[in-house]
Amino acid sequence: MIKRGILIGLLGLFLMGCGDQSSQVMGKWSDGAGGSFDFLSDHTLVIKDSSGDQNPVTGKWYLLSDGRIKIDIYTPKGKRIVSMAYIQDDDHLIMELKDKPYGLTREKN
Repeated sequence: MIKRGILIGLLGLFLMGCGDQSSQVMGKWSDGAGGSFDFLSDHTLVIKDSSGDQNPVTGKWYLLSDGRIKIDIYTPKGKRIVSMAYIQDDDHLIMELKDKPYGLTREKN
């Protein structure tokens, strides 16, 4: 009986580890300077700067098998920028933009 309980517990831990990590990425993130990055459930990204520009930058995000996040950003002029990111902890995401780290903080609702 004890062995069965241990086996069920280990199986539960394994399944929790295999869950979709997209939910850790989804949501609104802030750059601390008035800009926001909204990672949506359909894997689109909407970036608004602090100026309140009515034409936000858009993109797509993909969760890679190693846990990193690939981000394709499309500028209004049609230029594609590819960036990589990773979740530092529950409230911090680090993007690499122009080979420099760019920290984002999860916005609380």
